Amino acid sequence: MFLVVLTFIATALSIGPCDNLTLGYYCYDKSIFLYCPGSDKFVESWWRCKGGSICKCGKTVSNPCAFDYSDVDFCNGRVGTYINSSIVTPPETFANDKLYSSQAQEVNESSSLGVMNDGTTIASVLFVLVLYVLL
Repeated sequence: MFLVVLTFIATALSIGPCDNLTLGYYCYDKSIFLYCPGSDKFVESWWRCKGGSICKCGKTVSNPCAFDYSDVDFCNGRVGTYINSSIVTPPETFANDKLYSSQAQEVNESSSLGVMNDGTTIASVLFVLVLYVLL
């Protein structure tokens, strides 16, 4: 009997957010969604809608984020229909947080006009070239 109870507890603790869900994107709330790969071989991932878009429906086969006035293809159910928020809690960071922060860092680094990768300015390089030509 003890072994049966122990097995039940171990099984209950191993339940993931995508258990009993098929391949697709599932909205947790208006800004967070879960991608379920539909296979035990791959891990689910949590994502956040960006750029003013919102999560539009319970489940879809493609990105569920769209602007409020836009429609999402193959949209089923309402937000939160498939994911029980009392059981499942999203993580603190999301899969696309790193992606967006690294892209923002690249943009910030490249937006410094007149500065090359090693920190020298284009003006200083031109000055050296002019001196080289004149001498």
